[in-house]
Amino acid sequence: MEASLAELECFLSKQRLRPYLVQARNLAEALRLYEINVFLSAGFLVCTHFLEVALRNEINHLLSASLGYDWFLGKGALLPIQEKQLQTAISQLAKKRKPVLPEFILTELPFGFWTALLSRKYEKRQQYWRRYLYRGFTHRPAGFDRKQLHMRYNDLRDFRNRIAHHERILHHAPERRLQECLEATGWISPAMREWAQRLLDRMP
Repeated sequence: MEASLAELECFLSKQRLRPYLVQARNLAEALRLYEINVFLSAGFLVCTHFLEVALRNEINHLLSASLGYDWFLGKGALLPIQEKQLQTAISQLAKKRKPVLPEFILTELPFGFWTALLSRKYEKRQQYWRRYLYRGFTHRPAGFDRKQLHMRYNDLRDFRNRIAHHERILHHAPERRLQECLEATGWISPAMREWAQRLLDRMP
């Protein structure tokens, strides 16, 4: 058993395990904390799957209804960072030999592309919220405005990115973050929130 623990320590690396060892009395206990971190991370990724898909489709439906299904290809539709993300998505489709059509491009755009459309920068020029997006997120709390939505969705995206890089999240109130993710998903679609919750209830 000691040899197995030593092997795990070797391949995980002492640097990665150091924060867990600080909390634990021994290596075995540190690895148990690591397992807990993995399970909590997995639960959050389940929730952000539903959140990201719901956010993307909510924003796209609202903008497509007023600006056309290829709204993001129009001149001046995007700021430089999102325009770069768009071009990257188009390049990825070409590499995969998939059709470079709006419905395929949308699925290649990252989470950050969609949260950015709720940011203050887009209100200065495109005014997407003021003109179109305010009609959505119909289950958000009373009085919640663009700024509050952007802060919540962007914060959840940042947390998701930490998990994607296998960071330790035990000290970042993961249970609270998961509830925030479920809540923010429900602002768009209560049905999506319920589906995410059902899957989470089946996890270890």
